[in-house]
Amino acid sequence: MDPSVDLETNLDNFSKLSQDLASCSEKFSDEHQTIILLNVLPDTFKDVRNAIEYDRDSLTIEIVANSLRIKNLDIQKQNLNSVKGEGLNKLHRILRHKIVPYTPQQNRVAERMNRTLLYKVRCMMISSGLPRSFWGEAVMIACHIVNLTPSAALNDKTTFEMWNNMPADYSSLRTFGCSAYSHQSEERPNPHSEIEVESDNNQTQTDLEESDETSPEFSIEHDFPVPDDSNLRNYQLARDRVRRNIRKLQR
Repeated sequence: MDPSVDLETNLDNFSKLSQDLASCSEKFSDEHQTIILLNVLPDTFKDVRNAIEYDRDSLTIEIVANSLRIKNLDIQKQNLNSVKGEGLNKLHRILRHKIVPYTPQQNRVAERMNRTLLYKVRCMMISSGLPRSFWGEAVMIACHIVNLTPSAALNDKTTFEMWNNMPADYSSLRTFGCSAYSHQSEERPNPHSEIEVESDNNQTQTDLEESDETSPEFSIEHDFPVPDDSNLRNYQLARDRVRRNIRKLQR
């Protein structure tokens, strides 16, 4: 057995060697294979070899392999207990960065993540035209979007999927700041939904008329301007425009 290679690799190599010998009409019984495996063990498994030889009447490769795995775990635990602190960091190439307690701004990873959230919040607030009072909702939605975004560190899986062991549902995603409709009563003469927005001059504009006194009233008011779609009617994509003539430079 090669001491520079882990135990599982050595056991796999031994099983492959046994299969190759069996294919070459060199058949060995399980007991002979077990004896060969015990003789090629390094000195670190010497006590396991002595215990198996004197305590077992019948030997199999599975019994020897399980005993070797248990001994290997004990050796690994002893090595970890002997290597602590800076020695463990050097062994696994861990770079420690000490910061003052309760100061996440000194943590570079947390600072980059907060910066990413702020970038998303700033873009969402500018595109929606909502006032600053909605910044809390924007941060919450931005964090939700980050958790639903696949990460290369997680093998292209999302944080939501790793935490809940189920794929994320993207059907509930909507544009931040879009119009929301409140459900009304299901009476036939009345509309099924109603939308109310508040303009800049603090005058509420309702798309539908108010229902009668018997139906329940819903009031949803937000301090953001009414979306104006007049500029989108004459909007034209760049691919649909006439290609301009490019003139050559004349010197």
